[in-house]
Amino acid sequence: MNQEIPSRLVPRFARLLRRTQGPYTLVSAAPPILYVQMAEGTLADFLEDFQMLFQALRGQPVHLLCCHGGIEENLLQGSLEIAARCAEAFPDLHFHHLCNEEKSVEEWRRQGLQAIHCNHNAFVDERVFRPLDGQPKRYRAVYDARLVPLKRHELAAEVQDLALIYYVVPVVDDMEYVCKVQQDLAGAHCFNLEAGNYRLLDSTALNHSLNDCGVGLCLSEAEGSMYAAGQYLLSGLGVVTTPSRGGRDCFWDAQSALEVEATPQAVCEGVTEMLSRQLDPWQVHHSTLRRMQIHRQRFFELVESIWRAQGVEKRLADEWPGLFFNRFLRNQNHLETIDRISGAAGRP
Repeated sequence: MNQEIPSRLVPRFARLLRRTQGPYTLVSAAPPILYVQMAEGTLADFLEDFQMLFQALRGQPVHLLCCHGGIEENLLQGSLEIAARCAEAFPDLHFHHLCNEEKSVEEWRRQGLQAIHCNHNAFVDERVFRPLDGQPKRYRAVYDARLVPLKRHELAAEVQDLALIYYVVPVVDDMEYVCKVQQDLAGAHCFNLEAGNYRLLDSTALNHSLNDCGVGLCLSEAEGSMYAAGQYLLSGLGVVTTPSRGGRDCFWDAQSALEVEATPQAVCEGVTEMLSRQLDPWQVHHSTLRRMQIHRQRFFELVESIWRAQGVEKRLADEWPGLFFNRFLRNQNHLETIDRISGAAGRP
């Protein structure tokens, strides 16, 4: 018999689940190298969430390549505290921070942390997010964003033929606010609704939806690098953005992106201006990918430098086609990771 977990217990079960899995990827088992997400919402619990894994790997060097899920100035102090705690509890852990913004690198290094400029949007998969030739543009603009206040959906209120893509976390999000946005933008098409029922789009469906649209919107004032920004560009869309900080502007240029004031009228006019440019979707895709490849190469060089220090001579580029997947992060089970690393002990 199917029984739902009572809503009051969902946060508790979520915390327990985080103790056995986390958002990361095992890049290398010997030596252990993990690509790990450090996010504002989970940073305080980072060590507790990974304790099972770190305890099992105690005594051998483990390198964590930390992508940043949030504003870097908000992550810095917590990252320093984690490094200090690990110096005593898990001295074999080595942190390498992958900053979304180039200007952050110097400050993180000044604080004694290892850091490079490697924006996490470089790991949006160009094999998934790409232009679909011949697909008509049914909507002038699309906004792919959670229905939360920081995303400022109200700035899209004057855009005609607007489409929305979103996801909702019922135990976290303010459902009254979610309903308000849905009511305020009731005229917009929602790709997540099918016969009135909500569905979460997989990456292929997401790319197909983006290709139905002419322009991608980025309307928050401050957040992390915003995966949607990279997805828009690889799908061949121009971007209309309000002024922001956090690193989402890393891979666009003056032709593929237009910055406007944070008002509904300016956003609406920006969409009209961007559509008038009649961008070549494949040109946007390829120019974006060229910029992303620079950051991936920095990532390759970092991994290979760790390998060399451990006496391993390999090229990450040789393994990349079988290793890479969209965003390069998934909820990975700690026990499975421990088994893989244990099975690889003693061999490169």
